[in-house]
Amino acid sequence: MISAEQLTTLSYLRSVQSALLQAGDEDIANRVGDLCARLESPSPEVIVAFCGLFSAGKSSLLNALLGGGALETGAVPTTSEVAQVAMPDTEGRVLLYDTPGIDSTDETHQRATEAVLHRADVVVLVADYQHVEAEANLELAHTLTSEGKRVWFVVNQIDKHLDFELPFEEFQSGVDRALETWEIDAEQVFYTSTRSSVYNQFAVLERAVRDLGAHSDTWVRERVLTSLHDLVEQHVDNVLAEVRRAAEAQVREAFGVIPYDTAEAEQWHSDLAREKQALETSLQSERHAILVHQEEQRQNLIREVDLAQIAPYGTTELGRMYIESLRPGFRIGWFSNQQKVESERARRLEQFVNDLAERTRTFLVWPLHGQLRGMVGVTDWADEKWLGSVDRVDLEVTLAECQNQVKTGALVSQEYSYQYVKDVVTGLKRRFSARLGDWLDEWFAAELEQLDKAQVQTALDLAEVTHKHSTVGSWLEIQTERARQVAALCQTGEEKQLAQQGATDERAQDHNRNS
Repeated sequence: MISAEQLTTLSYLRSVQSALLQAGDEDIANRVGDLCARLESPSPEVIVAFCGLFSAGKSSLLNALLGGGALETGAVPTTSEVAQVAMPDTEGRVLLYDTPGIDSTDETHQRATEAVLHRADVVVLVADYQHVEAEANLELAHTLTSEGKRVWFVVNQIDKHLDFELPFEEFQSGVDRALETWEIDAEQVFYTSTRSSVYNQFAVLERAVRDLGAHSDTWVRERVLTSLHDLVEQHVDNVLAEVRRAAEAQVREAFGVIPYDTAEAEQWHSDLAREKQALETSLQSERHAILVHQEEQRQNLIREVDLAQIAPYGTTELGRMYIESLRPGFRIGWFSNQQKVESERARRLEQFVNDLAERTRTFLVWPLHGQLRGMVGVTDWADEKWLGSVDRVDLEVTLAECQNQVKTGALVSQEYSYQYVKDVVTGLKRRFSARLGDWLDEWFAAELEQLDKAQVQTALDLAEVTHKHSTVGSWLEIQTERARQVAALCQTGEEKQLAQQGATDERAQDHNRNS
């Protein structure tokens, strides 16, 4: 009679099978049907597959487990097909399969072995004592355990071990290290021989195989659920095959290889994110630093213009005297006439302008030119044209400009003459600052252009890292979508199973109440 657990699991499998059929994947749905067939047996068999290199002695080991010569043995790979034998004293609940050697070059042998390993609940990987670390053995064991298979690792022909050559504990430690190096999560490790040896664990292996029959329904149920998950993953892989291939092609083009697993891809993604951030920070910090420096230079130069003493006391007095000549009633001696007045005004204006122009060149223009040429001179890229361009930052003090600054309405004030000189100086400095600003704009733009040239390689590196980061991110998104779809399918089956279980429980309660 089928157990309640088997019935519940069977209902779950049927729900997933139905979802797969609705998705149009008849092939995977049929394979889920094969899993259902295993659960429909009142006493499901545990399938134990023995595999290994052809000379590992697995057929002899199997014969010893069977208590006689049921299988053909020899020094050549005679196991050309899969042999199936029931383990004695298990009421047929444990089926032992002897597979062709995993090193066989015959495609028929390989397909037969793969088919049995796919169906097996437990894989017993038999390695000859002298070839424990054979790459074929360890690679197969790694693949099987990474797929979630229950693997028993058997070191056979342990009678060959000689303590005087190597203490057994050291040999055993070497086996453990090899399994750890290859990331092989073997459920159990046995040291066996069909001959006498103090280290022989054949009896332990025999008992472990036989004990599988006592819990065959649990073993088979767990294996079926694992196989179901594998089949759902295959279905989702088929659905996402096209986009997955495209993402893998992009990753392979960018890196030369694809990630071993999601964990490795996440490590790549994390490392690239840090590298991307470092490059962005490098680019931004260099630009920020130069912009800050440029602004400091601009402010310092403007301050130099503002502080330039181009109208000291003597110059201011000349300006005052000019303003005095403009006031009504200004006269030259007792017999002054308009022509003499105009001539004196012109003379005083000219004196003021000439003195102001000289002091402007001496205390403003020439000092600023020196600073600008110093800025040009410390670079390794500015040429003579840039040095010559400094001369454009010039200032001409004209008679017209000084005349135009006069506010005739203010001439009545005795204090206006000093304000007039301030207005003239302010106007001159404003005009000079504008020319200085234009030159600085060109110079700073040229500096940033040189920075861009210097950062070309860093920018190219950033573009490459950004592309790689995005490529791995896309690959990870597909893995996330894969996991989501697998979970959705499995959850769908689980929800239906729970609903059916709830309905069954409710019917049982109704039956009890009616009784």
